[in-house]
Amino acid sequence: VDLTSLYTQSWAYGTSITPLQLPVSSFYPLLSASDSVLWQKGAHSITFGGTWWREQDHYWNSPSGYPRYTFGVSSVDPVATAFTNALGGAGTTALTNAQNLYATLTGRISGVTTTRPLNFATKQYKPFGQYNLDEVQQSAGFFFQDRWRLSSALTLNYGLRWDLIGDDHDVNGDYTSAPSVADLWGPTTTGVSFQPGALGGVQNPQMVAAVHHYKSSYLNPEPAIALAYSPSADGGPLGKLIGKDRTVIRAGYSMRVYNEGQQNFWAFGSSSGAFFYQSLSLTPTTATGQGNFQPGSLTFGDTLPAYLGSPATWAASIPQANTTFSSTAPWGFNPNIRVPYIEEWNFGIQRQLGANNALEIRYVGNVAMHAWTGYNINEVNIYENGFLNDFQSAQNNLAINVANSKGSTFANNGLPGQKAMPIMAAAFGGTTGTNYTNGTFVTYLQTGQAGAMALNIAGNQAFVCNMFGATFSPCAARGVTGPGTYPINFWQVNPYATGRSVQYEDSSGHSNYNGLQLEFRQRLRHGMQFNVNYTLAHALGLIAQNAIQGQGSGNSNLYYTNRDFRLNYSPSAFDIRHVVHISGTYDLPFGKNRAFFTQSHLADRVIGGWTLGAISNFETGTPVVLNGGYDTMNQNDSGVVLQSGLTVAQMQSSMGVYHTGSPWAYFINPKYIASNGSANASYIAPETAAGVYGYHPVLYGPHWFSMDLSLNKNVAITERVRLAFQAECLNVLNHPTWGPVTSGTSVATATGLSFGQTTGGPTGPRVLEFRANIEF
Repeated sequence: VDLTSLYTQSWAYGTSITPLQLPVSSFYPLLSASDSVLWQKGAHSITFGGTWWREQDHYWNSPSGYPRYTFGVSSVDPVATAFTNALGGAGTTALTNAQNLYATLTGRISGVTTTRPLNFATKQYKPFGQYNLDEVQQSAGFFFQDRWRLSSALTLNYGLRWDLIGDDHDVNGDYTSAPSVADLWGPTTTGVSFQPGALGGVQNPQMVAAVHHYKSSYLNPEPAIALAYSPSADGGPLGKLIGKDRTVIRAGYSMRVYNEGQQNFWAFGSSSGAFFYQSLSLTPTTATGQGNFQPGSLTFGDTLPAYLGSPATWAASIPQANTTFSSTAPWGFNPNIRVPYIEEWNFGIQRQLGANNALEIRYVGNVAMHAWTGYNINEVNIYENGFLNDFQSAQNNLAINVANSKGSTFANNGLPGQKAMPIMAAAFGGTTGTNYTNGTFVTYLQTGQAGAMALNIAGNQAFVCNMFGATFSPCAARGVTGPGTYPINFWQVNPYATGRSVQYEDSSGHSNYNGLQLEFRQRLRHGMQFNVNYTLAHALGLIAQNAIQGQGSGNSNLYYTNRDFRLNYSPSAFDIRHVVHISGTYDLPFGKNRAFFTQSHLADRVIGGWTLGAISNFETGTPVVLNGGYDTMNQNDSGVVLQSGLTVAQMQSSMGVYHTGSPWAYFINPKYIASNGSANASYIAPETAAGVYGYHPVLYGPHWFSMDLSLNKNVAITERVRLAFQAECLNVLNHPTWGPVTSGTSVATATGLSFGQTTGGPTGPRVLEFRANIEF
């Protein structure tokens, strides 16, 4: 089979192709060694030793080099206006679906991309094949611990561990990222956001290939201390409370560092693989030049024009200006990034009740500090640069034009009340033209999406060069002459990634957990033993939006806005408030050595020796964040607006499982859902006020319940041969339990067409399983 031919012809029906996958190797060698010495001296039991490990990750990739077609109607496609005129009032989702269907049926292409892998030996890109990574990380640690028995009632454990953590690094030295934080910020003064004209940074920022991208960490002391104390009292109220040798008090504290996943280094130390794969693209735009095509002019099957390659050729140092107007953007590490650690503490009291029971009350808390988190420093600006005023003027102009039968245009036609839009005029190259009737832009104005429109303009080569002129070197390289009207960091801090994200990996994340745990245990007595425990807990943190929204940790949009990092301090994805767990076994009282039918051999064979087991769990729901679907202030979702006096408490009280016909089930009262599947705007509407940050309420999904039973019996066939029989009944109550609610693009977004729908799926029906084993 000619794999090159196979791959270049592969595509799937829909809005983009799905590439074929080939088997890859799983050879990831992991070496480790450890040793310890135990020294017993008097009341001390001392342990000391060390550990070492080394992991090498190869990350074999499947071949690439085939074109990836995207079918759609781009925002600058002339046909977009027709769809907006016909369906503009139906909402963004319906409009996008209609455009995608049209594009798929007609083969209309809104973009083509492909990648070419780096040949490690020649340091050149090859037309087809793969690039296999080679990362290495190692760490060593030393520890000392003393278990000191101070008395028969008091034991103290204390110790110290010290870890030497090496950096994850690329053996081949091909990983390319910003060499410094200043290069990530580019021409803008480092650390200064939302100040157009503050150009005191690196004027020609680079991307540099290197083996190491952040420093190893050697200063990691990790102390720990714990005690166990058994007080005793013979009489009086205290004696009744704690008893004699019936109470144990435990407490402890520890600090432990941990390694973040190697995926962090791959993403941020290599700009997400941007330079060991050459990105090739075709973009619909009115501008001319390599990699561009006129919007609407390209359909599937046409001969493709010349790609725009980014980077054009591989080099150890690449100016970011060479990758502007491509899909490549600089990512990078804080070179002095901290190693994360967890501080944990606990306190518990255990009291024996009777001869066989115990009750324990525990408090457990922890805090994770310096967790690695990536966030986009290139948040689009609509305030300080005055674009919000332009946007609001455009909204006003659109309304006046529609009222005066001028059509869906936001151009200033000189009608009473209309206003000038100097920023848009500079970007569009005039006060009239097709951009003022662009369907996507009209939709943005109708829905208040000032952030989305600003990002769209910032990502358009023609618009950016109209505004920045030859002052911006990537525009000058494309034949633009004359100075620009606006500073090059007008939209974002790093204009060399204009319209895109600049991801910065830092150790700014943190989280905490506090839990109260109650546990009752009965050890085996009269054939019965069981355990009942309950946990009341709360977990909060500064975490990635995508993690709590069920979209994976991602680290692509840590903060809703860099203007206020505290907005993301919220319940974590694992914030389960209440958990009840009951488990136990009971030896049925029949047969030999049991209470009944002890002498009957036949009864012992048939009904004797059976043990019944049960496990039951109850958990409250996981958190879900409600989104609006519109970007009114930046490139992130601006949340929702609660209508008709609706409160979060009222919504929370309505959370459950509502069946409205197979296979649909909802985790929120269906009255909050419109007939088309989106949120009922009478109660929950997307934020549509330009420049306004909406509300992201956190709700907790339906509770989770399960019960399983088992039945076991051992039968002696001969002295050396036994039959072990087991029967299990999973979901014995045949109760459909829905999994955790996840809030992806649609189910927790007000404008989504499956708003409020559960996606975890119910547990399966009751299942009976039987097993028999012969043991000899």
